[in-house]
Amino acid sequence: MPCKIIFAKIDTQDKASQIAKDMLKKNLALFIDIIETKTYLKTMGNVIKDKKEYLLIAKTNSSLIGKAKKHLLKHISFERCDLVIFDTSDMSARLDMLLEKLNL
Repeated sequence: MPCKIIFAKIDTQDKASQIAKDMLKKNLALFIDIIETKTYLKTMGNVIKDKKEYLLIAKTNSSLIGKAKKHLLKHISFERCDLVIFDTSDMSARLDMLLEKLNL
């Protein structure tokens, strides 16, 4: 059965945790992982700043992707393409293998 893997960048750990709990309560995802990441930004004055963010990774059925995406769009911005949806051919796709491909 086809499924989708959702990758979404979230600003705070509390916000990421709340989104994950809400998605699971509403049965919009089969399971969710949250990974702490660090983003590096270069400002106009050539100053490099780092920012802590959280990568929410959710596995969901293809039939639920529209509802899951609609739920996530309330909480994220598209300034830096903070939402990515990855298609898989079966429900046995392993997140560790996907993360390895993305070098995370």
